Amino acid sequence: MNRLVFFFLLLAPTVGAAQPARTLTLEEALLLGRQNSRDLAGARAVSSEVQAQLAEVRTSRLPALDAQASYVRLSGNIPDFAVELPAAPGQPSTDLVLAPAILDRFTTGLSVRQPLFTGGRIRQGITAAEAQAEAARYDVDEAEAETALDVQTAYWNLFRTRAMLEVFDDALAQIDRSLEDVRNLLDAGLAMRNDLLSLQTRQSEVLLRRVEARNAARLSELQLNYLVGLPLSTEVNPSADVVVRPLPPDPEGLVEAAL
Repeated sequence: MNRLVFFFLLLAPTVGAAQPARTLTLEEALLLGRQNSRDLAGARAVSSEVQAQLAEVRTSRLPALDAQASYVRLSGNIPDFAVELPAAPGQPSTDLVLAPAILDRFTTGLSVRQPLFTGGRIRQGITAAEAQAEAARYDVDEAEAETALDVQTAYWNLFRTRAMLEVFDDALAQIDRSLEDVRNLLDAGLAMRNDLLSLQTRQSEVLLRRVEARNAARLSELQLNYLVGLPLSTEVNPSADVVVRPLPPDPEGLVEAAL
């Protein structure tokens, strides 16, 4: 996933025009993620296929009715099978038709098959199909949980990186004010050149961290857009509030909930 999003990051300038900013709540992100998840859609399709196979296997216990019909038209130049009888004196000869040519031939058939004893093959086949259907349902639940986890992770990563970017912006503003104060003190002879160089070094470090935070925020935004099915160039503004809940006093409860 990270490689794919990094590839999208490289192609971001060529994806298209920037989309308008969109404010997205966590609930909306989860809903869009479930609607547009390819893995979840694939798991649901496999589950539907397995359910259909189960229904087909269950019908093997029921009677099977087969009906057949056909029609054949023979060529009109086929003569009747006949023998010529000897004629009496003064009388014309006559033909005795033994097998007349039937040009139109119809056939119909109807059969009913009911399995009486199969050595448990049908019963075991149904049991296996039911197990496969149950496993497919669990796969759907797993895909839903993984989709929700991926969306929430990307959402809060974007929230965190945006907050870090604001922290670095505030830090740079504070350093700029400190630099102005140190320059004034340096001009008045109340500060040393080393103080100014130290602040400038700190400013360069924060600028570098700010660039890293901006890239991380953009990467998180691309990943979230990909997961929820939005255009990659969409600017997403998380609107959820961070609620810090205290941990339960009993750690065994966490282990039980995780299991």
